Amino acid sequence: MWTTPEGAPFAAPAPALQAFDPLSHSDEEWSLAQKRFDTIRPLLGSSRTSTAEIQAQAAAAGVNVTTIYRWLKAYKRSPALSSLLNNKSRAWASRLEPAQDAVIDEAIQSSYLTPQRRKVRTICRIVAARCKELSIPAPHSNTVRNRIALIAPELSTRKRFGADKLDHFVRL
Repeated sequence: MWTTPEGAPFAAPAPALQAFDPLSHSDEEWSLAQKRFDTIRPLLGSSRTSTAEIQAQAAAAGVNVTTIYRWLKAYKRSPALSSLLNNKSRAWASRLEPAQDAVIDEAIQSSYLTPQRRKVRTICRIVAARCKELSIPAPHSNTVRNRIALIAPELSTRKRFGADKLDHFVRL
């Protein structure tokens, strides 16, 4: 059990872990992972692999040497076929604590998406101050900037400039 600076007890937030769902990957993704494993399998047997062996496997697979090293690292970290799946296409998941996420979202809603049109650096300062009040680590300012960049341009324009100004902006 954790305590606040005032001494009040509260439960630590649960880590944001998502269970692996093998059915969320298509048969094509699994066959690609199997091909990757077949490519690195000869390199897994020895404790030391020469650069020439890795270059030969990369040439045979038609990939860059760095890609082979990345696959080897992923497989050695977690020796399962699923470690070779392409996870970049999966949905984005925040690595922040839920309290930090809530502070960022609240600052964006209450301070950024307003007709006052506060600057991004001001929102970063608001987030840092609120996190300090709550005694939680403040996220980096780039995290706040990236979260603001995820806002749809139409929504941002409508909230900050008004619906009548929306027609003046070019939609891509």
